[in-house]
Amino acid sequence: MKKLLISLLILTISATTIQAKRTKIKYTDYTVESGDTLFLIARKHHTTTEEVRSTNSLERDELIRVGQELKIPTNTYFPEKQKKKSSKVVKKTPKKGIADYTIEAGDTLFIIARKHHTTTQEVRDANDMERGAMIRIGQKLKVPINTYFPEKEKKKLVKIANKTPKRGITEYTIESGDTIFTVARKHHTTTKEVRDANKLNRNSIIRIGQKLKVPTNTYFPKGESVVVKATVPKKDKPQEEYEIQSGDTLFSIARKHHVTLKTIMALNDIEAGAIIKVGQKLKVSKKVAYVAKKKKVKKVKYVTKKYKVKRGDTLSRIAKRHKISIKELRKINKLGKKDHLKIGKVLAVGKSPVKLKKRKKTYKVKRGDTLWLIAKKHKTTVKKLRALNKLSKRSKLYKGMVLAVDGKLKKSKTKKTKRYIAKTDTSKKHINTQKDKSSKKRITSAMDILNGKSKKNRSSRGSAKVIKTAKKYLGTRYVWGAEGPNKFDCSGFTQYVIRKSKGVKLPRVSRKQAYYGKYVSRKNLRAGDLVFFDTSRRRKGYVNHVGIYIGGNKFIHASSAKHRVVITSLDRPFYRARFKWGRRVN
Repeated sequence: MKKLLISLLILTISATTIQAKRTKIKYTDYTVESGDTLFLIARKHHTTTEEVRSTNSLERDELIRVGQELKIPTNTYFPEKQKKKSSKVVKKTPKKGIADYTIEAGDTLFIIARKHHTTTQEVRDANDMERGAMIRIGQKLKVPINTYFPEKEKKKLVKIANKTPKRGITEYTIESGDTIFTVARKHHTTTKEVRDANKLNRNSIIRIGQKLKVPTNTYFPKGESVVVKATVPKKDKPQEEYEIQSGDTLFSIARKHHVTLKTIMALNDIEAGAIIKVGQKLKVSKKVAYVAKKKKVKKVKYVTKKYKVKRGDTLSRIAKRHKISIKELRKINKLGKKDHLKIGKVLAVGKSPVKLKKRKKTYKVKRGDTLWLIAKKHKTTVKKLRALNKLSKRSKLYKGMVLAVDGKLKKSKTKKTKRYIAKTDTSKKHINTQKDKSSKKRITSAMDILNGKSKKNRSSRGSAKVIKTAKKYLGTRYVWGAEGPNKFDCSGFTQYVIRKSKGVKLPRVSRKQAYYGKYVSRKNLRAGDLVFFDTSRRRKGYVNHVGIYIGGNKFIHASSAKHRVVITSLDRPFYRARFKWGRRVN
């Protein structure tokens, strides 16, 4: 009986300890930030990706988004490396081998190679992969282990401190190229803690010279708190160009050079989804950071427009003609609702800007001055100086004389004289050579029109061919990045149609097509012209959509909203408000 009682007591104690361990697990709410992956979030809170997935009922291939809220268990997993860390480092050569690895979300060949202390080239060789080959989530790879250790990791094994570094708050002045992320990383803290310390929002901008309170030594990824750096590396000058190496991604390059992903894409004209190649050079320097340039305000003088009332005029007609509201028209002229218009009455109908004339630059002649010296000083010519001041070659300069040194010269109108050639024969006829030439030109132009060789006929024929070719593909499916003929995106559609109908090769992207050919305003649009729009939500001011004008205030385009090639009216509020300009391709 005693033995039974003792065994029951042991069982109850073990059960209570297991329950206590389970109850110790705490959950925290975490909002996903830019650059986060499940692996990073799990590592930050000392847990595993599997536990994060199970608590939030996420599937293995399911993506997380910026701003998404997750419940995360904390302190449920500590890797063996951290437990085994001691004050002394035992220098042993690590064992080499090959391990099987299943690819997870956020993995790249560079990350996998770095994790297993090897190179991307050795991973490729082990799996018979080419340089540009893509990897997928769930794919299994053979990965060599402990074949490569970079110099930085060797230096980390030299000195280890027993004490954990002290926490505190320091004042930091923002320098060129700094971001909240780089400032936080520099002081071993998180971006959230920096924002909280300075009461900053997620979208708030920092400026050069701004002072921030920064918490120190509050976050160390991968046990960096133990490492003591013997020498502090000097800051190198920011690179202007970077050559892409094996394993690089746009995100890793942006992080390395302390700039945003959007900045690198804008500097190099790279679109979302574009592939980068090893050896390709990218611009990575951003010389001006968070500095708002002050725009020069031009002084404009306004003059009031006036209108004399005629028979049959009403306030609404006058307002419509001068593009002004009736309410504003009454307000300017101090008219009541019961006041009647009288014929001959002068009304103010708005203000029109008047260009201010530039003042001419003048120079006061000093002792020893010559026209050549004055011209050289003001970067002009002696001939221009004489013309501006109506000086002849014999005119002399005297001290105190004021000369105009800048301005436009008026072109002298010279009348063309007609030449006549007279025959020496007894005939009384005279031949006018200019009349003969003009008559020949008229005859040839008339012949060209009859044969359909005139410029107008050629352009109309070309535009008709463009529209005919474009309409053949009505209803074709829209796919981003497609160049035809079975599927298109907006710029791929225009490029394909113009090449097929006119034989002209346009640039691939709508942003570059917007500067190809002759500029055309909306009033002067002709059938066959390209039309460009800014369809971004915030209207950032750049072109991102293109179509072909077909006449009748309509255009044909590959629409991402309709998922096919369609004809749309330019009078639709969405496209009317976002129209930029047109281009004529000859």
